[in-house]
Amino acid sequence: MKQQQFDPNESYEAFRERVFGPAYMVWHEGGPDVEQIRAIKDPQERLHTAKMLTRGIVEEKDVDAIPAWAVFDAQKGVEVIKPLVAHGEKGGFIAALAQFLFQYDLEATEKEKTLYHDLIIGMVTEDRGIHALDTIIAARKLPIDQEIVDALLDRVAHAPGYLTRYHAANSLLELGNIEPRGIADHKDIFSLIVPRLDVKQHELKPNDADWKRHKQAADLLKALLQV
Repeated sequence: MKQQQFDPNESYEAFRERVFGPAYMVWHEGGPDVEQIRAIKDPQERLHTAKMLTRGIVEEKDVDAIPAWAVFDAQKGVEVIKPLVAHGEKGGFIAALAQFLFQYDLEATEKEKTLYHDLIIGMVTEDRGIHALDTIIAARKLPIDQEIVDALLDRVAHAPGYLTRYHAANSLLELGNIEPRGIADHKDIFSLIVPRLDVKQHELKPNDADWKRHKQAADLLKALLQV
């Protein structure tokens, strides 16, 4: 892959577009262009990339910079990310950082592993901010246990937003190693979590019948998981 020339004075937004890919594609694909990141070999550009990815985490709070570190230099990413999690902040962004550390912090103590685990699980049910979906998606990388299963089942049953229910269900399938992995392919369950739409195809707020459907979906997923 031919690398684009880089400007050492480029803005973070320009760097993000050049290295991660167009914003729509990053959103659509669920993360940055890992092949573009992996192709960065020039020493000066690698220094520049490390600087910008650090800014992405520390200053911009850019959740897409997290998987970029995993591809670019995971252990350097641990050095950048670990102090932020140690501050004890909460929220979906911090939970996504904790998920990265849970996977890549090879020298984590048992206490630190427990912290990472608890941050992710706690935010699955508590976070309602812009990173809520990132937290739910991050949860699928944890070792399966009753606590994380219960937290995700709660989101399937009680989340008012369709995307939250959808990603929580997919995370449960991933955790349980259940095929097919996509909830849309489990039509009996999927039909219970899809929203009602108005004439303009906008999602309607759940009514009592909808909440009952969502609870049924959670019960069916729980039966599939057998935990």
